[in-house]
Amino acid sequence: MERFGLRLGAIRRRLPYAKVWLLAGPLCGVTAYLLGALVLTPITEHFLPQATSGQCESVRDSFGALPLIGLPIICLAAPFVEESLFRGVVFGGLLPRVGTAGAVIISGLVFGLFHFIALLFVALAVFGMMLALLARYSGSLWPGIAAHATFNAIGFYFIFFGSAGCV
Repeated sequence: MERFGLRLGAIRRRLPYAKVWLLAGPLCGVTAYLLGALVLTPITEHFLPQATSGQCESVRDSFGALPLIGLPIICLAAPFVEESLFRGVVFGGLLPRVGTAGAVIISGLVFGLFHFIALLFVALAVFGMMLALLARYSGSLWPGIAAHATFNAIGFYFIFFGSAGCV
């Protein structure tokens, strides 16, 4: 697991104040959600007016009357698995071959494509790039996992409990 950045020691070696990186994760998650919902997705809607996300319906259909079953899957398991794959394997594998900028961009685009949601592609690709930068400069996947969990938790809330619906 250490090979893929799942270690807190790496944060401590990069920055004596490990809590700063761990707090940066949730802050990044909130920032990415707001950026996606308020800026990037509306721009994408302008260029793809027929596109719908379908994500709300899909999640509601999967967990329906039992949203608390979906909570640990969407907000804990998915961030851990996706960060291990996209930042640990994809970004980590690209980094020595194409450098930081190339690895950030490519892994972010792959992350956006992986979700198969045209309307959210730009927002998710940018979020993936933010997560790659967190992994690169913290030296660990944990801040990205915290950011991803926060991002998903906000989305989860709006899907099940938000009065305004979701993106």
